[in-house]
Amino acid sequence: MNLTCLKSGIWQAELRVPKEVRAVIGKTRFAKSTGTRNKREAVLRAAPLLERWQSDIELAKSDPQALLATKALREARQSFWTGSIAADATLKKWRGWTSYLLQRRLCTLE
Repeated sequence: MNLTCLKSGIWQAELRVPKEVRAVIGKTRFAKSTGTRNKREAVLRAAPLLERWQSDIELAKSDPQALLATKALREARQSFWTGSIAADATLKKWRGWTSYLLQRRLCTLE
């Protein structure tokens, strides 16, 4: 993982995606602003991002379909909380992937 200081002084977390899983993940790198100019705070805020990104990479290596299902579930949750216009389409994807995850016993509905 890298922490890069942008021109604005805000720190950004970055992680390169290995070539073998780029097609599954759909990116060459992960990048997200930490929203702070304090490097120590940026390191603390970047830790969960790094954990999630590494988890996605490992899941893409072991079970690409499960990664796609997990991403659809995250999108559905995000859409629900933000009231996104695309929520209907996202929820349709979520329903399909949820049944896949339930069959694979990768999640539970609670």
